Amino acid sequence: MTDNDNSATAQKWEEVTPEELEELRQIAQEHGVSLEVDEEEGFVDPATLTVLLLGASLAVATVAYLFDQRRGGQVIDLRPGADPIARRDRGLIYGLILLVAVDGKVEVSVEEPKGMFGQVIEALKAVLGDLLGATAKEAKELASPVVQGKANLRLVGN
Repeated sequence: MTDNDNSATAQKWEEVTPEELEELRQIAQEHGVSLEVDEEEGFVDPATLTVLLLGASLAVATVAYLFDQRRGGQVIDLRPGADPIARRDRGLIYGLILLVAVDGKVEVSVEEPKGMFGQVIEALKAVLGDLLGATAKEAKELASPVVQGKANLRLVGN
């Protein structure tokens, strides 16, 4: 282990549901990481919390990865009136993003989820305005350049 592995660090975790908070507390405790809850409402979903993980760099990274993995895949619902638009789904495997379009779905399979899953989700959220209301074929075409080299896209049920 290098000196950097023991250096103190903090990681902010947004959009944690109250139900997930206890699970995150348990994982953090098992790895000697402190957890602080920001009492303000979540940015995307007011029913969620923002959590700050504090501890050794390696321990914080381990807790963040384990918790993220347990949350499952990501659903981004592009249909008009969808609420919420983005949510995690334990029914999907970690590393899988499902874009739900008006006429079908696009499966986005992240090639290296441990390092890229969050980055691909954020990249898709960045173009969400273009994706909303799109057909599955349009969503696949719009998402393709954003995730190129990081994920594979496939039309599902069209």
